[in-house]
Amino acid sequence: MLDLVFRLSFCFGRAITQKRRLDLPFIYALALGDSTGAAVGEQVDVEKLLEISPENQHALIHEMASFAKNYRLRPIATTKYHREAFVGADAEASSRVTIDHGVSGRDRDFLLGQDLEDRPTVAQGLAVVEIKCDERVPFWLTDMTAQLEMSVIRMSKYCETIEAFHNRPASAFGAVDPIF
Repeated sequence: MLDLVFRLSFCFGRAITQKRRLDLPFIYALALGDSTGAAVGEQVDVEKLLEISPENQHALIHEMASFAKNYRLRPIATTKYHREAFVGADAEASSRVTIDHGVSGRDRDFLLGQDLEDRPTVAQGLAVVEIKCDERVPFWLTDMTAQLEMSVIRMSKYCETIEAFHNRPASAFGAVDPIF
């Protein structure tokens, strides 16, 4: 069984993305985010999903299933990237740095194992560096980012993927309604 982190992301323009996470087998994650049932051939069986999920995730599963149904959600894009992750030590244990590169996506055919090419959605040669600290950012880290002339910008890899496909999802297996 392949376990992926299902990240339900909503893109409201460039600046706002909300994330809620569940650890689910891929097929359930795909079904949960698709109110139409088209992605996997049937609608998600929430009761079966609850049986295989930890109790502390039940409320979130109900919330996501209701949200998908009420807003008629369906998959429109995937985003993938290679991540290097670093965690601080000792006094800086709450500091985390991730470097995501090779950011690409697709706007069709979401089942894994398909031999389809993803398109770059962040310019090749660029990386997305995220610095996360529960408290203060260590001086050496702010100093290093200044020396490297790194820019602080808000961006969402998911929203970049949506914009790269001009908000027009499509499928090799048939037409998909416009999302907006």
